[in-house]
Amino acid sequence: MEIQVSVVIPVYNAENTLKNCVESALKQDLESFEVILVNDGSNDSTSKILEQYNVNPKVMIFHQVNMGVSAARNVGLSHASGEYVFFLDSDDILDDGMLSKMYQFAKKNKIDLLSCWHKEPDTTQYGGNENSSASFIAITKEEIGHHFIDIFPRSVCAKLFLRKRIVENKIVFPTTMSLGEDMSFVYQYLMVARSIAVIDGVYYNIQNVNPESLSKRYVTNIENSLLIQNQLWNQLLEVYPKIEESYYKQHMDFRFYLASVYVNNLFKFDSPYSSKEKLYQINQQIKKYRLFLDEKVSKEKMPKNINEMIAFYLLKFKIPVLIYSFYSFKEWWKRRRFKNEG
Repeated sequence: MEIQVSVVIPVYNAENTLKNCVESALKQDLESFEVILVNDGSNDSTSKILEQYNVNPKVMIFHQVNMGVSAARNVGLSHASGEYVFFLDSDDILDDGMLSKMYQFAKKNKIDLLSCWHKEPDTTQYGGNENSSASFIAITKEEIGHHFIDIFPRSVCAKLFLRKRIVENKIVFPTTMSLGEDMSFVYQYLMVARSIAVIDGVYYNIQNVNPESLSKRYVTNIENSLLIQNQLWNQLLEVYPKIEESYYKQHMDFRFYLASVYVNNLFKFDSPYSSKEKLYQINQQIKKYRLFLDEKVSKEKMPKNINEMIAFYLLKFKIPVLIYSFYSFKEWWKRRRFKNEG
Protein backbone atom coordinates (compact mmCIF):
# COMPACT_ATOMS: atom_id res chain seq x y z
CA MET A 1 0.00 0.00 0.00
CA GLU A 2 1.22 3.49 -0.86
CA ILE A 3 2.41 5.51 2.13
CA GLN A 4 -0.08 8.32 2.66
CA VAL A 5 1.92 10.56 5.02
CA SER A 6 5.58 10.69 6.04
CA VAL A 7 6.03 12.26 9.48
CA VAL A 8 9.53 13.77 9.76
CA ILE A 9 10.83 14.44 13.28
CA PRO A 10 14.25 16.08 13.79
CA VAL A 11 15.57 15.26 17.26
CA TYR A 12 18.19 16.95 19.42
CA ASN A 13 18.54 16.37 23.18
CA ALA A 14 14.83 15.66 23.53
CA GLU A 15 14.91 13.09 26.33
CA ASN A 16 12.11 14.82 28.26
CA THR A 17 9.62 15.18 25.42
CA LEU A 18 10.53 12.63 22.74
CA LYS A 19 8.46 9.68 23.97
CA ASN A 20 5.19 11.64 24.11
CA CYS A 21 5.91 13.12 20.70
CA VAL A 22 6.61 9.78 18.98
CA GLU A 23 3.71 8.01 20.71
CA SER A 24 1.31 10.73 19.53
CA ALA A 25 2.50 10.11 15.96
CA LEU A 26 2.27 6.32 16.17
CA LYS A 27 -1.29 6.53 17.58
CA GLN A 28 -2.54 8.14 14.37
CA ASP A 29 -5.27 6.14 12.62
CA LEU A 30 -4.18 6.61 9.01
CA GLU A 31 -4.21 3.44 6.93
CA SER A 32 -0.59 3.84 5.90
CA PHE A 33 2.04 6.21 7.29
CA GLU A 34 5.69 6.28 8.32
CA VAL A 35 7.56 8.08 11.09
CA ILE A 36 11.10 9.20 10.24
CA LEU A 37 13.26 10.17 13.21
CA VAL A 38 16.58 11.94 12.64
CA ASN A 39 18.86 12.19 15.67
CA ASP A 40 20.99 15.29 15.19
CA GLY A 41 23.95 14.36 17.38
CA SER A 42 22.13 14.32 20.73
CA ASN A 43 24.33 13.92 23.82
CA ASP A 44 21.63 13.06 26.36
CA SER A 45 19.59 9.83 26.58
CA THR A 46 17.77 10.50 23.28
CA SER A 47 19.57 7.62 21.50
CA LYS A 48 18.43 5.11 24.14
CA ILE A 49 14.83 6.27 23.84
CA LEU A 50 15.00 5.93 20.06
CA GLU A 51 16.20 2.31 20.39
CA GLN A 52 12.76 1.38 21.73
CA TYR A 53 11.27 2.09 18.31
CA ASN A 54 13.74 0.11 16.19
CA VAL A 55 11.38 -2.86 15.96
CA ASN A 56 8.35 -0.82 14.87
CA PRO A 57 7.81 -1.32 11.11
CA LYS A 58 6.36 2.18 10.79
CA VAL A 59 9.52 3.81 12.13
CA MET A 60 12.82 4.70 10.46
CA ILE A 61 15.68 6.05 12.60
CA PHE A 62 18.76 7.87 11.34
CA HIS A 63 21.71 9.22 13.31
CA GLN A 64 24.05 12.03 12.26
CA VAL A 65 26.64 14.30 13.84
CA ASN A 66 25.17 17.59 15.01
CA MET A 67 24.48 19.62 11.85
CA GLY A 68 21.35 21.52 12.82
CA VAL A 69 17.61 21.18 12.36
CA SER A 70 17.68 22.00 8.62
CA ALA A 71 20.16 19.23 7.83
CA ALA A 72 18.14 16.80 9.97
CA ARG A 73 14.90 17.64 8.17
CA ASN A 74 16.61 17.28 4.80
CA VAL A 75 17.76 13.78 5.77
CA GLY A 76 14.19 12.94 6.74
CA LEU A 77 12.87 14.33 3.45
CA SER A 78 15.37 12.32 1.43
CA HIS A 79 14.01 9.09 2.96
CA ALA A 80 10.31 10.04 2.82
CA SER A 81 8.06 8.09 0.47
CA GLY A 82 4.64 9.38 1.50
CA GLU A 83 2.22 11.20 -0.77
CA TYR A 84 2.33 14.02 1.78
CA VAL A 85 4.99 15.11 4.27
CA PHE A 86 4.28 16.40 7.79
CA PHE A 87 6.99 17.98 9.95
CA LEU A 88 6.71 17.44 13.70
CA ASP A 89 9.07 18.94 16.30
CA SER A 90 10.29 16.54 18.99
CA ASP A 91 8.78 18.62 21.81
CA ASP A 92 5.28 18.80 20.30
CA ILE A 93 2.42 16.30 20.02
CA LEU A 94 -0.42 15.49 17.63
CA ASP A 95 -4.10 15.23 18.50
CA ASP A 96 -5.63 11.78 18.02
CA GLY A 97 -6.89 11.28 14.46
CA MET A 98 -5.28 14.50 13.29
CA LEU A 99 -3.37 13.14 10.29
CA SER A 100 -6.28 11.16 8.88
CA LYS A 101 -8.55 14.23 9.03
CA MET A 102 -5.93 16.36 7.31
CA TYR A 103 -5.07 13.72 4.70
CA GLN A 104 -8.70 13.07 3.78
CA PHE A 105 -9.38 16.82 3.48
CA ALA A 106 -6.27 17.35 1.33
CA LYS A 107 -7.08 14.40 -0.96
CA LYS A 108 -10.73 15.28 -1.38
CA ASN A 109 -9.99 18.92 -2.25
CA LYS A 110 -6.69 18.33 -4.13
CA ILE A 111 -4.71 20.56 -1.78
CA ASP A 112 -0.95 21.07 -2.14
CA LEU A 113 -0.44 22.70 1.26
CA LEU A 114 -2.86 22.16 4.13
CA SER A 115 -2.41 23.88 7.49
CA CYS A 116 -4.22 23.41 10.80
CA TRP A 117 -4.47 25.24 14.09
CA HIS A 118 -1.74 25.53 16.73
CA LYS A 119 -2.51 25.01 20.39
CA GLU A 120 -0.14 26.20 23.12
CA PRO A 121 -0.49 25.44 26.85
CA ASP A 122 -3.57 27.25 28.20
CA THR A 123 -4.49 28.78 24.86
CA THR A 124 -5.54 28.05 21.28
CA GLN A 125 -3.61 29.95 18.66
CA TYR A 126 -4.19 30.49 14.99
CA GLY A 127 -5.35 33.43 12.92
CA GLY A 128 -8.30 33.99 15.23
CA ASN A 129 -9.70 32.34 18.34
CA GLU A 130 -11.22 28.99 19.19
CA ASN A 131 -14.73 30.13 18.28
CA SER A 132 -13.89 31.69 14.92
CA SER A 133 -13.60 29.86 11.62
CA ALA A 134 -10.31 30.20 9.77
CA SER A 135 -11.11 27.45 7.28
CA PHE A 136 -10.64 28.22 3.57
CA ILE A 137 -9.47 26.76 0.25
CA ALA A 138 -7.43 28.96 -2.09
CA ILE A 139 -6.66 27.96 -5.68
CA THR A 140 -5.99 31.08 -7.76
CA LYS A 141 -2.89 33.24 -7.28
CA GLU A 142 -5.08 36.05 -5.99
CA GLU A 143 -6.74 33.76 -3.43
CA ILE A 144 -3.42 32.28 -2.29
CA GLY A 145 -1.96 35.77 -1.89
CA HIS A 146 -5.03 36.89 0.05
CA HIS A 147 -4.80 33.95 2.50
CA PHE A 148 -1.01 33.85 2.77
CA ILE A 149 -0.84 34.90 6.42
CA ASP A 150 -3.58 32.44 7.44
CA ILE A 151 -1.33 29.40 6.95
CA PHE A 152 1.18 30.67 9.54
CA PRO A 153 4.07 30.83 7.02
CA ARG A 154 6.83 31.19 9.63
CA SER A 155 6.58 27.51 10.61
CA VAL A 156 6.69 24.23 8.64
CA CYS A 157 4.93 22.38 11.45
CA ALA A 158 1.19 21.71 11.52
CA LYS A 159 1.15 21.39 7.72
CA LEU A 160 0.75 18.71 5.07
CA PHE A 161 3.00 19.30 2.05
CA LEU A 162 2.37 17.41 -1.19
CA ARG A 163 5.73 15.66 -1.57
CA LYS A 164 5.51 15.67 -5.36
CA ARG A 165 5.88 19.48 -5.37
CA ILE A 166 8.94 19.26 -3.08
CA VAL A 167 10.65 16.67 -5.30
CA GLU A 168 9.76 18.33 -8.61
CA ASN A 169 11.14 21.68 -7.51
CA LYS A 170 14.06 20.37 -5.43
CA ILE A 171 12.93 22.27 -2.34
CA VAL A 172 15.15 21.79 0.72
CA PHE A 173 15.85 23.50 4.01
CA PRO A 174 18.77 25.95 3.65
CA THR A 175 21.60 24.72 5.87
CA THR A 176 23.38 28.10 5.69
CA MET A 177 20.54 29.81 7.58
CA SER A 178 20.69 29.94 11.36
CA LEU A 179 17.24 31.57 11.68
CA GLY A 180 14.09 31.51 9.56
CA GLU A 181 14.78 28.17 7.86
CA ASP A 182 11.11 27.24 8.30
CA MET A 183 10.02 30.44 6.61
CA SER A 184 12.46 29.84 3.77
CA PHE A 185 11.05 26.36 3.10
CA VAL A 186 7.43 27.56 3.20
CA TYR A 187 8.20 30.53 0.92
CA GLN A 188 9.93 28.27 -1.62
CA TYR A 189 6.98 25.88 -1.53
CA LEU A 190 4.39 28.65 -1.90
CA MET A 191 6.06 29.82 -5.11
CA VAL A 192 5.09 26.52 -6.78
CA ALA A 193 1.96 25.52 -4.80
CA ARG A 194 -1.25 25.26 -6.83
CA SER A 195 -3.59 25.31 -3.84
CA ILE A 196 -3.47 26.01 -0.11
CA ALA A 197 -6.02 25.55 2.66
CA VAL A 198 -6.68 25.61 6.40
CA ILE A 199 -8.77 22.97 8.14
CA ASP A 200 -10.80 23.73 11.28
CA GLY A 201 -11.08 21.57 14.40
CA VAL A 202 -7.61 19.99 14.12
CA TYR A 203 -4.83 20.94 16.53
CA TYR A 204 -1.05 20.76 16.60
CA ASN A 205 0.05 20.93 20.23
CA ILE A 206 3.10 23.06 21.00
CA GLN A 207 4.54 21.85 24.30
CA ASN A 208 7.82 23.70 24.78
CA VAL A 209 7.49 27.33 25.84
CA ASN A 210 10.75 27.29 27.83
CA PRO A 211 12.68 30.51 27.09
CA GLU A 212 15.88 28.42 27.15
CA SER A 213 14.70 26.02 24.43
CA LEU A 214 16.64 25.83 21.16
CA SER A 215 14.40 28.31 19.37
CA LYS A 216 14.99 30.87 22.13
CA ARG A 217 18.80 30.67 22.01
CA TYR A 218 21.25 33.19 20.59
CA VAL A 219 21.68 32.73 16.82
CA THR A 220 25.09 33.12 15.19
CA ASN A 221 25.49 34.45 11.63
CA ILE A 222 22.04 36.01 11.86
CA GLU A 223 22.67 38.70 9.23
CA ASN A 224 23.02 36.09 6.47
CA SER A 225 19.72 34.52 7.53
CA LEU A 226 17.90 37.86 7.53
CA LEU A 227 19.32 38.69 4.09
CA ILE A 228 18.00 35.40 2.65
CA GLN A 229 14.59 36.02 4.27
CA ASN A 230 14.43 39.44 2.64
CA GLN A 231 15.38 38.03 -0.80
CA LEU A 232 12.74 35.29 -0.55
CA TRP A 233 10.13 37.82 0.57
CA ASN A 234 10.78 39.95 -2.53
CA GLN A 235 10.59 36.89 -4.80
CA LEU A 236 7.32 35.86 -3.21
CA LEU A 237 5.85 39.33 -3.78
CA GLU A 238 6.59 38.97 -7.50
CA VAL A 239 4.61 35.72 -7.66
CA TYR A 240 1.77 36.78 -5.34
CA PRO A 241 1.38 40.58 -5.14
CA LYS A 242 -1.66 40.13 -2.86
CA ILE A 243 0.57 38.61 -0.17
CA GLU A 244 1.69 42.05 0.94
CA GLU A 245 -1.89 43.09 1.72
CA SER A 246 -2.48 39.85 3.64
CA TYR A 247 0.77 40.07 5.60
CA TYR A 248 0.24 43.64 6.79
CA LYS A 249 -3.13 42.82 8.28
CA GLN A 250 -1.22 41.24 11.16
CA HIS A 251 2.38 42.46 10.95
CA MET A 252 4.47 45.59 10.64
CA ASP A 253 6.85 46.57 7.82
CA PHE A 254 8.88 43.47 6.92
CA ARG A 255 12.18 45.36 7.16
CA PHE A 256 11.37 46.54 10.68
CA TYR A 257 10.50 42.95 11.56
CA LEU A 258 13.97 41.86 10.40
CA ALA A 259 15.65 44.69 12.32
CA SER A 260 13.75 43.84 15.50
CA VAL A 261 14.71 40.15 15.11
CA TYR A 262 18.38 41.14 14.91
CA VAL A 263 18.23 43.29 18.06
CA ASN A 264 16.14 40.73 19.94
CA ASN A 265 18.80 38.11 19.21
CA LEU A 266 21.40 40.16 21.09
CA PHE A 267 19.42 39.69 24.30
CA LYS A 268 18.84 35.91 24.23
CA PHE A 269 19.75 34.24 27.52
CA ASP A 270 22.98 32.75 26.10
CA SER A 271 24.09 35.79 24.10
CA PRO A 272 27.91 36.13 24.18
CA TYR A 273 27.76 39.94 24.27
CA SER A 274 28.38 42.13 27.32
CA SER A 275 26.13 45.15 27.96
CA LYS A 276 28.68 47.43 26.34
CA GLU A 277 28.95 45.19 23.28
CA LYS A 278 25.16 45.03 22.91
CA LEU A 279 24.97 48.81 22.86
CA TYR A 280 27.75 48.90 20.27
CA GLN A 281 25.93 46.37 18.05
CA ILE A 282 22.68 48.37 18.29
CA ASN A 283 24.59 51.52 17.27
CA GLN A 284 26.10 49.71 14.30
CA GLN A 285 22.70 48.51 13.10
CA ILE A 286 21.22 51.99 13.40
CA LYS A 287 24.07 53.38 11.26
CA LYS A 288 23.75 50.58 8.72
CA TYR A 289 19.98 50.90 8.28
CA ARG A 290 19.57 54.62 8.90
CA LEU A 291 18.12 55.21 5.41
CA PHE A 292 15.17 52.88 5.78
CA LEU A 293 14.70 53.78 9.47
CA ASP A 294 14.22 57.39 8.33
CA GLU A 295 11.63 56.42 5.70
CA LYS A 296 7.99 57.24 6.28
CA VAL A 297 6.00 54.05 6.89
CA SER A 298 2.56 53.79 5.32
CA LYS A 299 -0.44 53.30 7.59
CA GLU A 300 -1.08 49.67 6.58
CA LYS A 301 2.52 48.72 7.47
CA MET A 302 2.38 50.15 10.98
CA PRO A 303 2.67 47.84 14.04
CA LYS A 304 -0.37 45.74 15.00
CA ASN A 305 0.36 44.98 18.67
CA ILE A 306 1.98 46.67 21.67
CA ASN A 307 5.30 44.77 21.47
CA GLU A 308 5.73 45.56 17.79
CA MET A 309 4.71 49.16 18.39
CA ILE A 310 7.34 49.71 21.07
CA ALA A 311 10.06 48.04 18.98
CA PHE A 312 9.02 50.00 15.90
CA TYR A 313 9.17 53.44 17.52
CA LEU A 314 12.37 52.71 19.41
CA LEU A 315 14.03 51.79 16.12
CA LYS A 316 12.53 54.84 14.41
CA PHE A 317 13.80 57.19 17.13
CA LYS A 318 17.25 55.55 16.98
CA ILE A 319 18.06 55.90 20.69
CA PRO A 320 20.37 52.97 21.57
CA VAL A 321 19.98 53.23 25.36
CA LEU A 322 16.17 53.01 25.14
CA ILE A 323 16.37 50.09 22.70
CA TYR A 324 18.78 48.34 25.05
CA SER A 325 16.53 48.93 28.09
CA PHE A 326 13.38 47.64 26.35
CA TYR A 327 14.90 44.40 25.08
CA SER A 328 16.71 43.75 28.38
CA PHE A 329 13.44 44.09 30.27
CA LYS A 330 11.57 41.96 27.73
CA GLU A 331 14.02 39.04 28.10
CA TRP A 332 14.09 39.37 31.89
CA TRP A 333 10.28 39.33 32.09
CA LYS A 334 10.03 36.30 29.80
CA ARG A 335 12.42 34.27 31.96
CA ARG A 336 10.79 35.41 35.21
CA ARG A 337 7.32 34.45 33.98
CA PHE A 338 8.49 31.00 32.89
CA LYS A 339 10.19 30.45 36.27
CA ASN A 340 7.04 31.43 38.18
CA GLU A 341 4.81 29.24 36.00
CA GLY A 342 7.18 26.31 36.39
